[in-house]
Amino acid sequence: MKRIVPFHGQISKFIAESLSISYGPSGAGIGGGGGGNCSRACRLFSLCYAVRQERIYSGLSRMLQQHAKWGAVKLTRLAIAAFPTGKPLQWFRVSVDGSLPSRGSMSVASWKRFASLFTTLIRLALTAGARIHIPVETKGKARDYRTALKTLPDVVVRRSSQAKTAEAMIDEASVDDPSSFVCGPLHNGRVSADQKRANTEIAHAVAQQIRQSGKGLTAVVCPAVRDAEDNPSKCGRCTACSSASVTVVLYPFHG
Repeated sequence: MKRIVPFHGQISKFIAESLSISYGPSGAGIGGGGGGNCSRACRLFSLCYAVRQERIYSGLSRMLQQHAKWGAVKLTRLAIAAFPTGKPLQWFRVSVDGSLPSRGSMSVASWKRFASLFTTLIRLALTAGARIHIPVETKGKARDYRTALKTLPDVVVRRSSQAKTAEAMIDEASVDDPSSFVCGPLHNGRVSADQKRANTEIAHAVAQQIRQSGKGLTAVVCPAVRDAEDNPSKCGRCTACSSASVTVVLYPFHG
């Protein structure tokens, strides 16, 4: 069996100059066994693509279960020790699978230790030249991680909106609260190429609504959700997830 390591490989951004870390499994975990940090308030708790990935790839599932068993403090210490210093990075992604732990799931002392270590890890990635992608799924996590990373003002913690409609999402959006929203009908089955294209059209229409809302909001539709032959490098030159100037990143639902 392979040794469990703190980082993913190229997964998420699909370029060699990227590094990613996940703190546990997605949703309720394989077989509903838990072990992850995802809030049940998330619209995608049982529909996330990552849940299906973890069912398919047993090695990924084992890694995530081990990360959860280590806990956030130990995993982050291991990640700092294993960080590839001297290697230039374009991206550092947090939570390819699962989510970051909530402050409420830790003691006060453990949260302080973790917040300090997590800040050190993100600082290492910034020093390597990486853009930082940190998604969270609740307003509480967004508040707590933004506070934890306040010494790194260029780092964006992007909150996933749990609004049930695009209109409700736009109503709650504000320029000082970078967020994201998943567009298109949500379901548990396979998403065909035609459905992805339709969901992308929906996302572009929502982007127009956001820009015309009169609230000074900006919006970008994620370019990664395309057929592989059109976009083998996923993000391409897009850096919206890491940019404070982008209020809302729209993800066409891709299953």
